[in-house]
Amino acid sequence: MDNKDLRKYICDNINNLSDIKNNLIYDYIKLNNISHSENKNGLFINLSLCDEKHIDYFYNIFNINDEIDNNIIDNTIDNNIKRTKPKKKIIKNIIIKDIILTPLENKILTYSFQ
Repeated sequence: MDNKDLRKYICDNINNLSDIKNNLIYDYIKLNNISHSENKNGLFINLSLCDEKHIDYFYNIFNINDEIDNNIIDNTIDNNIKRTKPKKKIIKNIIIKDIILTPLENKILTYSFQ
Protein backbone atom coordinates (compact mmCIF):
# COMPACT_ATOMS: atom_id res chain seq x y z
CA MET A 1 0.00 0.00 0.00
CA ASP A 2 1.23 3.48 -0.68
CA ASN A 3 1.31 6.18 1.94
CA LYS A 4 -2.02 7.69 0.91
CA ASP A 5 -3.75 4.31 1.15
CA LEU A 6 -2.26 3.69 4.62
CA ARG A 7 -3.60 7.02 5.85
CA LYS A 8 -7.05 6.26 4.41
CA TYR A 9 -7.03 2.80 5.99
CA ILE A 10 -6.19 4.32 9.39
CA CYS A 11 -8.99 6.90 9.08
CA ASP A 12 -11.53 4.29 7.99
CA ASN A 13 -10.70 1.83 10.77
CA ILE A 14 -9.90 4.06 13.76
CA ASN A 15 -13.34 3.42 15.33
CA ASN A 16 -12.77 -0.35 15.35
CA LEU A 17 -9.68 -0.32 17.58
CA SER A 18 -9.60 -2.08 20.92
CA ASP A 19 -8.75 -0.14 24.07
CA ILE A 20 -5.28 -1.70 24.17
CA LYS A 21 -4.51 -0.54 20.64
CA ASN A 22 -5.92 2.91 21.36
CA ASN A 23 -3.65 3.18 24.39
CA LEU A 24 -0.63 2.05 22.36
CA ILE A 25 -1.23 4.71 19.74
CA TYR A 26 -1.96 7.38 22.36
CA ASP A 27 1.25 6.63 24.26
CA TYR A 28 3.25 6.52 21.03
CA ILE A 29 1.97 9.95 19.98
CA LYS A 30 2.72 11.49 23.38
CA LEU A 31 6.18 9.93 23.79
CA ASN A 32 7.32 10.79 20.28
CA ASN A 33 6.08 14.39 20.47
CA ILE A 34 3.94 14.04 17.36
CA SER A 35 2.07 17.28 16.70
CA HIS A 36 -1.46 16.90 18.06
CA SER A 37 -4.27 18.64 19.89
CA GLU A 38 -6.12 17.23 22.84
CA ASN A 39 -9.40 17.94 24.58
CA LYS A 40 -11.95 16.05 26.67
CA ASN A 41 -13.04 14.06 23.60
CA GLY A 42 -9.59 12.71 22.88
CA LEU A 43 -6.41 13.32 20.98
CA PHE A 44 -6.37 14.56 17.39
CA ILE A 45 -3.56 14.35 14.85
CA ASN A 46 -3.33 15.38 11.21
CA LEU A 47 -2.20 12.19 9.46
CA SER A 48 -1.21 14.10 6.33
CA LEU A 49 1.51 15.84 8.39
CA CYS A 50 2.86 12.67 10.05
CA ASP A 51 6.15 11.12 9.02
CA GLU A 52 5.95 7.85 7.13
CA LYS A 53 7.54 5.93 10.03
CA HIS A 54 4.66 6.99 12.31
CA ILE A 55 2.06 6.01 9.72
CA ASP A 56 3.74 2.60 9.37
CA TYR A 57 3.68 2.14 13.15
CA PHE A 58 -0.04 3.03 13.33
CA TYR A 59 -0.80 0.64 10.48
CA ASN A 60 1.14 -2.16 12.22
CA ILE A 61 -0.85 -1.59 15.43
CA PHE A 62 -4.11 -1.83 13.47
CA ASN A 63 -3.03 -5.21 12.11
CA ILE A 64 -1.93 -6.83 15.38
CA ASN A 65 -4.24 -9.70 16.27
CA ASP A 66 -6.34 -8.77 19.33
CA GLU A 67 -5.85 -12.20 20.87
CA ILE A 68 -2.06 -12.07 20.99
CA ASP A 69 -0.09 -12.31 24.18
CA ASN A 70 0.66 -9.10 26.10
CA ASN A 71 4.39 -9.84 25.75
CA ILE A 72 4.20 -9.17 22.03
CA ILE A 73 2.51 -5.85 22.68
CA ASP A 74 5.19 -4.98 25.24
CA ASN A 75 7.89 -5.82 22.69
CA THR A 76 6.17 -3.65 20.11
CA ILE A 77 6.16 -0.76 22.54
CA ASP A 78 9.81 -1.25 23.46
CA ASN A 79 10.92 -1.48 19.84
CA ASN A 80 8.98 1.48 18.48
CA ILE A 81 8.74 4.08 21.19
CA LYS A 82 11.81 6.14 21.83
CA ARG A 83 12.62 6.84 25.43
CA THR A 84 12.20 10.44 26.43
CA LYS A 85 14.35 12.26 28.91
CA PRO A 86 12.59 13.32 32.08
CA LYS A 87 11.74 17.00 32.03
CA LYS A 88 13.67 19.24 34.34
CA LYS A 89 11.66 20.77 37.12
CA ILE A 90 11.32 24.51 36.69
CA ILE A 91 11.55 26.52 39.86
CA LYS A 92 9.62 29.76 39.80
CA ASN A 93 10.51 32.66 42.05
CA ILE A 94 7.54 34.05 43.92
CA ILE A 95 7.55 37.78 44.59
CA ILE A 96 5.76 38.66 47.77
CA LYS A 97 4.37 42.15 48.17
CA ASP A 98 2.62 43.70 51.12
CA ILE A 99 -0.98 43.87 49.93
CA ILE A 100 -4.09 44.03 52.05
CA LEU A 101 -6.46 41.27 50.94
CA THR A 102 -9.98 40.35 51.93
CA PRO A 103 -10.50 36.96 53.60
CA LEU A 104 -12.00 35.64 50.36
CA GLU A 105 -8.96 36.74 48.35
CA ASN A 106 -6.66 35.09 50.91
CA LYS A 107 -8.61 31.85 50.60
CA ILE A 108 -8.43 31.93 46.79
CA LEU A 109 -4.69 32.60 46.82
CA THR A 110 -4.00 29.71 49.19
CA TYR A 111 -5.30 27.35 46.49
CA SER A 112 -3.08 28.99 43.86
CA PHE A 113 0.16 28.02 45.60
CA GLN A 114 -0.62 24.40 46.35
